[in-house]
Amino acid sequence: MRVRAPWVSQCVFAEFPDETSYIIPNREWVVLGGTGQVGNFSSSMALADAEKIAGRALQVVPSLAHAELLDHWVGLRPGRVRLRLEAEVISPQGAAQVGS
Repeated sequence: MRVRAPWVSQCVFAEFPDETSYIIPNREWVVLGGTGQVGNFSSSMALADAEKIAGRALQVVPSLAHAELLDHWVGLRPGRVRLRLEAEVISPQGAAQVGS
């Protein structure tokens, strides 16, 4: 969601038991967000999600209670059950052969 809160000047990322939330200010508005829902590919705004995002943001920055709601913005909410990391090995010999 986007709110008008010109007094917010720093990015905040906060870990909660069920989600990670973020508060990101820019020149004209502040973006409040943070949902990760495995298998949810809906681009529709869900009121329950918006209420959770706002509630978590208020816990971190209580003055957001005075912010003007500008609009709701929805992106895909990818979520992973577990983190996926893959090792990549780069050989110095292979790098030397590039372009040969």
